[in-house]
Amino acid sequence: MISHITAARSEQIAAKVLCTMAQSIDGTGLDVKFGPDADVDPDWVRIIKVAEHAKLLPLFIEGMRICQPETFNADDLANARDYLRLHRTRTAEVVDRYAQLVNHLQLAGIEPICFKGPFLSQLAYGSPALREFNDLDLIIRQGEITHALEVLEEIGFRITDAAPTWVSMASITEDRELWLDLHLKLMPTHLPDINDMEGLWSRGEEVELYGRKFFTLSMKDTVLVTAMHIVKEYHDQAPFLGYVLDLAMLLRKESGMARSDFTAHGEANGASAYTRLAFQLIDLLFDDGDGVQSVENCNNRGVQELGDDMLEKLGSTALTGAYGIKSYGRRPLKVRYTLSTSPRNWLIRELQSARARLFYVTPEDERWCPLPKRLYWLYFIIRPIRQLLVQSGALAV
Repeated sequence: MISHITAARSEQIAAKVLCTMAQSIDGTGLDVKFGPDADVDPDWVRIIKVAEHAKLLPLFIEGMRICQPETFNADDLANARDYLRLHRTRTAEVVDRYAQLVNHLQLAGIEPICFKGPFLSQLAYGSPALREFNDLDLIIRQGEITHALEVLEEIGFRITDAAPTWVSMASITEDRELWLDLHLKLMPTHLPDINDMEGLWSRGEEVELYGRKFFTLSMKDTVLVTAMHIVKEYHDQAPFLGYVLDLAMLLRKESGMARSDFTAHGEANGASAYTRLAFQLIDLLFDDGDGVQSVENCNNRGVQELGDDMLEKLGSTALTGAYGIKSYGRRPLKVRYTLSTSPRNWLIRELQSARARLFYVTPEDERWCPLPKRLYWLYFIIRPIRQLLVQSGALAV
């Protein structure tokens, strides 16, 4: 327990430093002074590692270059500039490819919503190149997914993995790799989702990146989705500090909007537990005493306990890229129960999730045991066996 708490406090310092970097870049001011005689004397090696795992190394380097230039010698400064230049170039190239594939979908009558990645970076930090990303994310209407897959396959994408709520695709050539996730829902089957996906389109907004216009989530939905991903990563026992920092900066950008507006938006979409948990974590992490009241007002002891546990686990996951067992164990079960609006809804979702895990055939199953079409029905027997082997550790994912 003590080691986890110590690690969490270390990540608390890292979070404050990284938020300060973001503020130094956008000119909104500094909250923390660094150095032996200042508010915080950070462990820079650890903070760099945290920034790498949070996918915020570009933000850290740019922020250090602006607010702590004395930490760089001439060679380090040149290397930092080279890194940032290459990262900006790569981001611009990926955004251009993003625009091309979105254009293909739009010409086919499909209107995807672009989110996460460079769009989250733009909204949270004011630049698409201050946050790293590994793939592109699009939200697709359920009724358009088959047509979307056909269009993308025509331009060179192939399905690499799939689940009931998402499909992963890739376009791999000699000179480039482009990975794409198509989302039918915001959350996997084992976690509660918003109750109106179509509302994302009616509330959506245009954003411009490198002269290209994209259709993305509204600010309220961006805050809600970021809060949902914080809790999802915590549930999956994966690093989630990056999303916490994203949400903290989003809230600071929207300082004119009351916290209760975002909570009410979560409530209206059946996802208020996500926003309350994420807001509580930010309040605890940044010592914002007034914000803890927003969680206490929900009169949900389970939410308060999970918020405390999230802060404790923040340090133990911030520097590890490995995922734990995603859906099993006491903590994930407690998370799913706390997020549910009623015991009945929790039980229904658990049963649906178990059915999906056991009987939803994925490309990974097909690659593990290739079968001719006439024997496809055998996958409904093979799939449960493979899942048991994976969960027991006898088979690598």
